[in-house]
Amino acid sequence: MSESRATDVRLDEPAEVREEERIDPARIEPFLRRTLPEATGPVSVLQFPKGHSNLTYLLRVGERELVLRRPPFGVKVKSAHDMKREYDILSALKGVYGRAPKPIAFCDDESLIGAKFYLMERVRGVILRAEKPPDGIAFTPELLRKTSTALVDNLADLHAVDVTHPPLSTIGRPQGYVARQVKGWTERYSNARTDEIRGVETAAAWLGRNMPAESGTAVIHNDYKYDNVILDPNDLTRIVAVLDWEMATVGDPLMDLGTFIGYWGDPDDPQELRTRSYGPTYLPGSLSRLQIVERYAERSGRAVGSILFYYVFALFKIAVIVQQIYKRYVDGQTRDPRFASLIHWVRVMAGSSGERSGGHSPGVQGAPARQQPFSVHARAALRQGRRQRRRHRAAHRREASQHPRRRARRHAGHAGGQRAGDRHRDVAHAATPDGNREPHRRLRRRCARRRLGGGARRRAEDGKASRLRELPSLDRGEAYPARQRYLCRGG
Repeated sequence: MSESRATDVRLDEPAEVREEERIDPARIEPFLRRTLPEATGPVSVLQFPKGHSNLTYLLRVGERELVLRRPPFGVKVKSAHDMKREYDILSALKGVYGRAPKPIAFCDDESLIGAKFYLMERVRGVILRAEKPPDGIAFTPELLRKTSTALVDNLADLHAVDVTHPPLSTIGRPQGYVARQVKGWTERYSNARTDEIRGVETAAAWLGRNMPAESGTAVIHNDYKYDNVILDPNDLTRIVAVLDWEMATVGDPLMDLGTFIGYWGDPDDPQELRTRSYGPTYLPGSLSRLQIVERYAERSGRAVGSILFYYVFALFKIAVIVQQIYKRYVDGQTRDPRFASLIHWVRVMAGSSGERSGGHSPGVQGAPARQQPFSVHARAALRQGRRQRRRHRAAHRREASQHPRRRARRHAGHAGGQRAGDRHRDVAHAATPDGNREPHRRLRRRCARRRLGGGARRRAEDGKASRLRELPSLDRGEAYPARQRYLCRGG
């Protein structure tokens, strides 16, 4: 059997509903019967227990299976768990991005289960949640290389979806997206703070000072990682669905790439960062963060020179998300025992974001950012971005050189067997169609460097040699006064 094929692998399956998160099947049965008139049989409810934010249930109506998504119990900030918005995103992606689950129906009647909710199709497959493989899977370097590459390519494919037409063009506010995100997540942390953690403020201040220009507009998932991706059980290198579109919008695609590598761990990361993994990212064969950035740039054609900013923002945002979940636990809104130790993870992520932003981490003995592995990677990404911009400028110059006016000037310069000095002088001072004879600066200097050739030599023979000797050498950085410009014109 091929390494990427695992027909006996255990699929992602639901479990019994947690006691404090139960919903009454009888309350939603009338809505289900209206929505699915062809479905018959009893209604049962199970829960997918792994998520930390919105709650996900498996509903069975006879033989028909579907998924219900609702906000967590006890949440006060409903705008952070907008089910209608998530449903609208999935509806807008229908037909343009095939890995988004198909939405079925939305219900705004909060009397049924205590909150608004929506239904979507169930997609069966494998979800890789940690370093330990599911039953029936063996993690090999070749498999992890192909799987991690597929994740990067899928993110680039999502960012390639056309957002210029409705309904996607009506979603989000792309202009000023980065600035609003920095401000918004800083405010969310202030509202959810339970402990004094210095790294969060350090990262927030650095982000406010170092915001880059917008890199473009695309559909962005904003929570893209291994455990939000479903793989084909018959070919683990093929992605069949992307889950959890709670924070998706239309905005800067590099914010999405930053979030992706923010969840990604490298083998040389500090041990404290490896205590909570979001997939088999540390294992041999997986792409590194730098390789992810390079693969994304190659696949998407986007410049990624400012990736360090987006990476720091991702670490900062993850720290705030975990802080918000921990705040729910502290306030008694949930009794889920998984949340009790999350404050430690907030400190780890905050310390890491503080390091990368140039501060110091309380957990790594004040190691400066420049010594951290990804800072080296970020500088390599910056160099790649500069090389890409140089290539773009060269292509632009080649295209501009084919402009009719420039071609005409070159043709005129070659006529008559002119020497180099004459040719550059004449092209530099050729009149434009509107009669403007203002010389071109670079060609003017080139004329001066060739002052002993072509027309310059003939002018010397006409008794102007004394004035030509006054020309300073541009190679020595000497001045280029008005008298030289006069001589270059042959006056």
